Amino acid sequence: TYMMTPDKDYGQLVSDRVFMYRPKHTGGFEVMGTEEVKTKFNIQTTEQVIDMLGLMGDASDNIPGCPGVGEKTAQKLIAEFGSIENLLEHTDQLKGALKTKVETNREMLISIWIPLSTIRIPLTLVSTIRTLAVSGCFLLHNLLISLLELFKFLLSCLWIIKIGIWMVFSA
Repeated sequence: TYMMTPDKDYGQLVSDRVFMYRPKHTGGFEVMGTEEVKTKFNIQTTEQVIDMLGLMGDASDNIPGCPGVGEKTAQKLIAEFGSIENLLEHTDQLKGALKTKVETNREMLISIWIPLSTIRIPLTLVSTIRTLAVSGCFLLHNLLISLLELFKFLLSCLWIIKIGIWMVFSA
């Protein structure tokens, strides 16, 4: 599956089976798989794109990020702590202005910036479609059984009509 988008936050959806087909500003396109996304952001997993954008912000999506935290600082923090959640659990390991900025913006990071950076996938819809497909097979099976029973009933009716006509004419 290919997603055609210039938006870097779609990197969080890239997997072994999902790729970004991304237009370049200089013309042409680049195809980004998991390794390319991880290299671009200097992260370990594509899910960490959410943490990167939550920390450093994303002007195109109006996510301000943590003040004073740019791309390099965000990469360093994600490399060290793995996620914003883990970073916030270990702010005692931070020093100086960075510690103050992260602790001051704790609630914004958790309640606003991470959710804004996260692309929601309606898994219930996927599950519902699968359920419908499976139940659709059962429904089709039940419909065919019902049609077969109806056909048998109609045949028996024809036999009854035929016997009735035979009895009328043979009497």
